Amino acid sequence: MRDGLVEPHATLFQLSRLSRSELNVTSVSGRFLIAKDFRGTSAKNDILKVWFQCCRDAGVENDYILVMPKLSGLYIRLGFVHAGDVLDHPEIGEVLPLKLRINDLEHLRSVDSPFVECFANLKGAF
Repeated sequence: MRDGLVEPHATLFQLSRLSRSELNVTSVSGRFLIAKDFRGTSAKNDILKVWFQCCRDAGVENDYILVMPKLSGLYIRLGFVHAGDVLDHPEIGEVLPLKLRINDLEHLRSVDSPFVECFANLKGAF
């Protein structure tokens, strides 16, 4: 969001309430899809760990995502938390806003997130 607010996400997540310094460390992720042949394999976690590390490398501290309510469990297990009530997205329909606190190692550990592995190279992280 450091480059400017993007609609409809800015409105749906009420990002205008964030300060400029908060926006500088905030991102919004779009759709994440896995080809049918790779579902149930390690591909999902492998791709997401690369994404997570890219976020960390870019200085992102908070990432927001909109998910269909039926898929929210997957993202909660990754470490996302609820960021509001179910919303009506103009293109997708009913979505649930979630937020991932990228540097919240304690929370990521508490949900046994695969992202914990991304902290392994940090001195004193374990």
